[in-house]
Amino acid sequence: MIQAIVFDMNGVIADDERLHEEAYRQVMVNHGLKLSKEEYQNEYMGSPNLVNFKKIKEKYGLAEDVETLLREKSAAYLELAKKYLKPVAGAERAIKIFAKKHRLALVSSSPLAEVQMVLQHFQVDQYFSVIVSGDDVKIGKPDPEPYLLAAKRLKLKPHQCMAFEDSKQGIISAKAAGMKVVALSTNLDPEDLKLADLVVGDFLF
Repeated sequence: MIQAIVFDMNGVIADDERLHEEAYRQVMVNHGLKLSKEEYQNEYMGSPNLVNFKKIKEKYGLAEDVETLLREKSAAYLELAKKYLKPVAGAERAIKIFAKKHRLALVSSSPLAEVQMVLQHFQVDQYFSVIVSGDDVKIGKPDPEPYLLAAKRLKLKPHQCMAFEDSKQGIISAKAAGMKVVALSTNLDPEDLKLADLVVGDFLF
């Protein structure tokens, strides 16, 4: 029996994946690089910023240290979020409904400061008993580490949890941890999410 619902954040609660993509693009442009939608979706979407910028630094031979790139990306995202942050359709209502019968956890590749800002912005932070951010893990999605940590903090077995995800990396992570996964096609085509147990468009079902 499912006892806990585990939410990803970007593209599941916050309809902001395009903001993260644009923040990455701004950082790369600042350092003389270009970022295509395909590169973002295939290589960076759903994975922790730290992992991504280590990969970008190595791939493009950037002289800047990773910490500088992380600060630049976070600043760019927060500035974009002030103007354009909005929820995934039905997400706030779904959180409140699920919270009546299940414990809720959040597993995000974003740093804790961004997670807290988003949850407080939508006034849903009080519903989550467990939060795993990108600051809590060493490897991150698509490794099962973040979802295994969420189950541990919930004091549940992974098979007692169901995850909502929107990225291939996130689906792989949750499935590898042993959770059932519902994927939201907020950013990718349903065909790209076929590893999930169920694919839906949003929470208006």
